[in-house]
Amino acid sequence: MTLIYADDEELGKRVAAAVRGQTLVVRKWMAIQSANTRAHTCVIALDSLGNWNLAERLGQLRRWTAHAPIVLVLPMTEEHATALAAVVVEGVIWTHRLSESDYVAERLGAQKSLQARFAAAVLASERIPNADRELIARLIQLDPPPRTCEAAARMLGTSPSTLCRKVSTAFGNATGFSTGRLLETVRLLWCCDPLRRHHKPQTLARLLGRSSRSLFRIAQDLTGTTLGELRRAPERALYDLLGRLNIVT
Repeated sequence: MTLIYADDEELGKRVAAAVRGQTLVVRKWMAIQSANTRAHTCVIALDSLGNWNLAERLGQLRRWTAHAPIVLVLPMTEEHATALAAVVVEGVIWTHRLSESDYVAERLGAQKSLQARFAAAVLASERIPNADRELIARLIQLDPPPRTCEAAARMLGTSPSTLCRKVSTAFGNATGFSTGRLLETVRLLWCCDPLRRHHKPQTLARLLGRSSRSLFRIAQDLTGTTLGELRRAPERALYDLLGRLNIVT
């Protein structure tokens, strides 16, 4: 079931129409707490932030919903990007186009994100030790990718040293990949994913806590291709990466 909170009745109806399967729409925030136990995905739809304390509300929602994905439907503005960039809550996707419900398809399994496909390739790879595959796959799927190795380790419930050691064991000996380099790679896939094709690089960079110039540099360094070219052909970013890591899909 998809649980939908909307601050406007018509907006709630439009979101429900875009979501496949069973939905429950609520308009009172505290109603989420009693309804969330059956929810596989939570959608928060707002016309604007108004007096909302975004960090407080999303933090509260994450406590209520455990690990259920949270989709925030909110108009794409610089003000909203600035507010969301200051929020550190795992598993939140921001979208603004109800007419193209890619966020729903991605979360309900109709299409796999580039990160999910990368993680699946890691889990299936025989060249990566079994003991390391699950943690690395979880790291790859953090959404949005964390800003630092330390933040990634906290989100995964491990220490930075353990995380770095496992990434080094899996990739470092053969390719020179560090945890920082792996996170840069995941950031690139996150930016190139079709799910975010309507978002400007500047907005994506702000959400990642990076400059747009750094995203352009990452694309060039990792693939020898511009960010714009990779976003037009996102499959290229994924397959180039898997080829460099000698991971067969």
